[in-house]
Amino acid sequence: MMDELLEETVDPTPPLPDLHTGADPQAVELIVDLAGALHAAGAPAHRLEAIVDAVASSLGLRVAVFAQPTSVYLDLEGRTRMLRVEPQSVSLRDLVAIDHLARKVEAGRVAPAQARQALARLLRAAPPYGRSAELAAWMGVAGAAAVFFGGGAAEVVLSALLSLLVGLVPARLGALLPIAAAIGVGLSAQAAAAFVPLRADVVLLSGLIVLLPGFTLTTGLTELATRHLSSGSARLAAAGVTFLQLGVGIGLADALGARLLPAALPAAPIPLGPFAQALAVAGAALASVVHFRARWQDLPAILLIAFVAVHGTRLGGLLLGPDAAPFLGALAVGLVANAHARLRDVPVLVALVPGMILLVPGSMGFRGVQALVEAGAGGAAGGGAGASLLDGARMFVVGASLVAGVLTANTLIPPRRAL
Repeated sequence: MMDELLEETVDPTPPLPDLHTGADPQAVELIVDLAGALHAAGAPAHRLEAIVDAVASSLGLRVAVFAQPTSVYLDLEGRTRMLRVEPQSVSLRDLVAIDHLARKVEAGRVAPAQARQALARLLRAAPPYGRSAELAAWMGVAGAAAVFFGGGAAEVVLSALLSLLVGLVPARLGALLPIAAAIGVGLSAQAAAAFVPLRADVVLLSGLIVLLPGFTLTTGLTELATRHLSSGSARLAAAGVTFLQLGVGIGLADALGARLLPAALPAAPIPLGPFAQALAVAGAALASVVHFRARWQDLPAILLIAFVAVHGTRLGGLLLGPDAAPFLGALAVGLVANAHARLRDVPVLVALVPGMILLVPGSMGFRGVQALVEAGAGGAAGGGAGASLLDGARMFVVGASLVAGVLTANTLIPPRRAL
């Protein structure tokens, strides 16, 4: 893809005048453009800074870069630049293209001006998948989550439909989206449980699974572990706010449902068998291709990493107990992702991101916030607040275990590139 972009001719922002430093203005502006493109593709702070440092060094530039979820600061040859950016979802396709271009620049095979044109073309390119494919991916993730949570056929179908409705909520709601979605999904799950014997809690968690910020939480913990304290703290704060919004929405839905809807029918769904579990893993992998805007040629690796994530965690639980399962699952995912990156010469994030999304403790954190909101409203039993705090603490322990597993994998099989 990047070779095609190099053939296009666009006019990027003209470089600023040289400050008599002797540096090539196009090279200086390339570093700025590279930082912006990496952020737009969803690169974590520690990986963004490492790539920018490597490319700048190859061009003979002195740079200090400081990346955060909403801004990037660069000190380039005595001039300070600031990019005001918005948090972006991961685009694995773009990360592969940027990594390919960065290596060409480092090797001297592409001039800075030509590289800037390629980056400009990449940022202007249309998303690889349309809105319909994204909605289908949301439904696939929700259906797979219902299977993983022990739901039956009714839970799978209803979770997928409710996830579709969440995807159709107008984006203009902005910060109100998590609350509105939680109220809608919560009331719908309670209403369905009043007429069909199903587990409303499974439908609730699965229908909202795409909004749970488990990946943001784990990324924040990784940045903290790699000493990127500002960015990591910001991501943890963002994840906490989203958890609270979802918890408030569910608390409101529970209060409304208790007054407006009939009581739920007794439910004892029969969990689907191993074949359905395998289909769920495959469906989650397919959905990850669309959700993270990956290339279709990376689908075999994403399928492999999905099975490694699920079965590695289960095997770890059987061998060493549930407390060690997250670490061993993340270790297995990290080792396979790093080995894939070395063999295929692609960024490690191509396999690591889809694998980690199946390991993150998002549902556990959501249950904790939900219990805390219900306890504060007087709707939970006496131990509700204590249980919510325990769930919240356990969420962070699980997240730290995942980070430790990935960092251990990086020590055993280091990836060749920062991405």
